Amino acid sequence: MENESVQGVIWLRRLAMVVGLLIILAIGLTVHRSATFRFVGTDPNINAVATTSPFFKINFSKNLGKGVVVTTNPLSLMASYQVSGSSVIVLLNSPLEANHQYRINVANISDVKGQRLANRSFVFSARNIAFNNLPADQKKALLSIQSRYNQVIQGDKLVQLLPFTSGGNEYRVSYTVNYINQQPKLTIIITAPTQQRQAEAINWIKEVGFNPNKYTIQYVTSSF
Repeated sequence: MENESVQGVIWLRRLAMVVGLLIILAIGLTVHRSATFRFVGTDPNINAVATTSPFFKINFSKNLGKGVVVTTNPLSLMASYQVSGSSVIVLLNSPLEANHQYRINVANISDVKGQRLANRSFVFSARNIAFNNLPADQKKALLSIQSRYNQVIQGDKLVQLLPFTSGGNEYRVSYTVNYINQQPKLTIIITAPTQQRQAEAINWIKEVGFNPNKYTIQYVTSSF
């Protein structure tokens, strides 16, 4: 009985030593990871990029230095990018094509103290993911884009009259909203077969009380 008690004490001491070593290793690993400049992850995960994802965020363990360069394939994937603290935020020209492969390349990666990392590439295929299933930060960004779109459309009185087609089908005035760095930009589209008909469309804009010089106008030489 006494031997069993002694063995139990020895076993407990050994267990305590093992636990102590594990704690020391865990602390050491945590300190090492916190002190090491490294890639942390992406938002969204490369397996969860939606066709409507407005951004792709690449996160590192420390604040980034100047000079980070981002390129994409295709070039049209990216609207712009910015470095914010320890993250590179790539604004995407969504909607993306479902099941189409895209690539984001990040080069010249360094932290503010000059520690450098090798170039990184992220390859993903966009997926059809319902809005309600998107992460909260993506939902928020998409709602912000939609709000800016609504402000452009609802805040322009000429747009309220469009599309307009002349009585004799000589010309048509419509509009589109393009996104530059995810900021909506209104463009008036004049579709007419000749320059004379285009001029008539411009006169119509003036007649309904608007200055065409205040708008970006795209001319399409075509019948409809």
